[in-house]
Amino acid sequence: MRFSLHELKRAIRESKEKSAPGEDNIPYAALKYLPKKSIRVLLDLYNEVWKTGISSPTWSFSHIPCAKNRETERVCHSLTNTIGKIMEKWL
Repeated sequence: MRFSLHELKRAIRESKEKSAPGEDNIPYAALKYLPKKSIRVLLDLYNEVWKTGISSPTWSFSHIPCAKNRETERVCHSLTNTIGKIMEKWL
């Protein structure tokens, strides 16, 4: 199985622009404005990861910052790397 360019573009298009990036600090908005050649490189990378089963360990790493809200309850958010989250949309 190979992922198509159409699937990648759809996954990027459907991502939430205001979602916070993970440790890679790549905002979703940046992916939406990648040149065609860069999107093709990203697609080749995803297909190679799918074929070999080898990916960067940072793709599955989540940083979970917590803060107190107005009611003094802890609110935590999982920040996963943007590149990994895009691939998760297919799985």
